[in-house]
Order: sequence, then C-alpha cells, then structure tokens
Amino acid sequence: MESEKHRVIVQEIEQWRRNRLLPEQYCDFLQNLYRDPDEDTKQVFGIPAGKIVNARPRTWLLMIVFIGIICYIGFYFISFPRPMQIAVSALFVLGLYLVGTRQRNRRPHLSFVALWAGALAAPAAALYQLQESDASRGAYAILLLLVAAFWITTGIASRFAAFHFSGWGAIVLLYGWLLHHVSPDAGILRLQLGWLPVGALLGWVGTLLLTKTRLNGKVLLVSGAALWLAPEIYGLIATELSPVLLQTILTGKLAAAGIALYATRQKWIEWIG
Repeated sequence: MESEKHRVIVQEIEQWRRNRLLPEQYCDFLQNLYRDPDEDTKQVFGIPAGKIVNARPRTWLLMIVFIGIICYIGFYFISFPRPMQIAVSALFVLGLYLVGTRQRNRRPHLSFVALWAGALAAPAAALYQLQESDASRGAYAILLLLVAAFWITTGIASRFAAFHFSGWGAIVLLYGWLLHHVSPDAGILRLQLGWLPVGALLGWVGTLLLTKTRLNGKVLLVSGAALWLAPEIYGLIATELSPVLLQTILTGKLAAAGIALYATRQKWIEWIG
C-alpha cells in the first residue's frame, strides 16, 4: 500500500512538471524524495525494465505471436479482399486512438505519436482504396473534406491544436482546388477577394471563441492569419501570373504583418496568451 501511494505521488509530481506548476529543480527534488528506492527506474519503450526481465514465458510468447500477426497482415494486406482491408484498417486506426486516449496523462509522448499515427493512417487507407477503384476527382475532394472533418473533430476532442489546425489546412487545400476549378485564370484582385474574406471570417469566429474555448479560438485565429498570405502563394503555385509581381506583394504583406504585430504586441499577446 505504501508503494502504491509513492507511485501516485510521483505521477502527480510529473503532472506538475508537465504543466509547469513548479520549477524543474523542485520537481526533481520531490521525485527523488518520494520515489520508491526499490523501484527500477530504467524503462524500455515506457515499460519498467524490471517487468521485462521478470516477465513470464507466456507473456513473451503472446508478444511474439502478436508481432507475427502484425507482420503477416502487413505483408499480405494487398491480397486481402476489400471488405477485410477496410475492417483491418478501421481496427488499426481504432487501436491507435485507444492507445492515444488512454496514455494521454501517463505517457504523453506515446499518446501524441499514437494519435498522430491514427490521424495519418485513416486517410492513407482511404486514399489507397480510392486509387484501387480508379475514383474520380470528385471522390478525392470528398475524401479531403472527410479527412478535414476527421482531423478537426479529433483535435477538438483530444485538445491537440495540431490536429485541429491540420484539419483547417485540409479545408484550405480543398478550397484552393475548388477556386482553381471555378476560376483558373483569376487575376490579382480576384485572388485577394477569393482568399482574404475567408481569412477574415476565420479570424472573426476565432475571436468569438476565445472567451468560450480558448484553444479552438487560437487555432481559428492562426488559420485566418495564415490566409493573409494565401493569395500570393496560391498564385505562385496554380496561376500564370507574374512571379515577380506576386513575390513583391508577398514581401510587402510580410513586412506589413510584422510591423502590425510589433506595434500591437502588448494587446494581442495579452489577448491570446
């Protein structure tokens, strides 16, 4: 019972360290004070070395069988029937998300890797299925929209801003594709009108959300601010407009943004901090 109390206290101190509630040296002192001296502090992939050394043969056998199943699925995945491929992919993504959510507090680094792997594996599996079925461009656009919704939902639910931001990035890519399809020969003025109002809308919604859900509000603010440079970047990639003109405008916008951020630094740092 005493060992369990020590373990709980050590985990709580680690939480203080991650949330920066105490200075680093205080956390080190407290952990050394409360850590069980008989506990093996060496870890392999987040598992105490003592548990690996003292593991039963049955545990090793199950681990080898599990690795063998994973290798078999990886080697022969292409030869599986399509329903089985979809089922295996879904179970794989679900497993990654279960690991990511359950290890969020105990092993944040493992959780982050598992969630990112799941967020990338899901669209990769869907993209593979579309390529195998010779899907149309519209199907790829729908996939990109679903991926964006998936990442945004994942980011909001797991409170990982990177997922949320990536989802809006996918929506921006889809919007750029639609813009090119509708108006492939857009001029400078039309580019500005096509992108800047969208960025202003995202920024406005982000400011409204800051008082209710600060993390999501910050993501929308950053996404909206990034679209300040979108017309020129889009123009360089997808149009035949003069690169010199676009680069000149881009440089001017960067300079204007830097001056504005510097001049209002006290307000916006306090606002989104």
